[in-house]
Amino acid sequence: MKLNIEEFESFARKQGYESGAELFEALGYTAEDYEDYKNGKNITRIMLMRMYMDIGVSDVVGFVDFGSYEWEKNIDLFDKL
Repeated sequence: MKLNIEEFESFARKQGYESGAELFEALGYTAEDYEDYKNGKNITRIMLMRMYMDIGVSDVVGFVDFGSYEWEKNIDLFDKL
């Protein structure tokens, strides 16, 4: 799973943040972490669950690229909410 950076940036601005990095920091991560994810680092299941809880599932699915296999593998996270 990866962040769709353009969608994440757009979401952050709509929420009143200057950038995706600022939103990322509000979620408890660092700007350096955000750069790693901008460069293609995969997000973890724990991070995905945290975003589900802090942002909401319906918004998160708009900026996370699950990939077909990953989506099937991680769909059980919805059952835990």
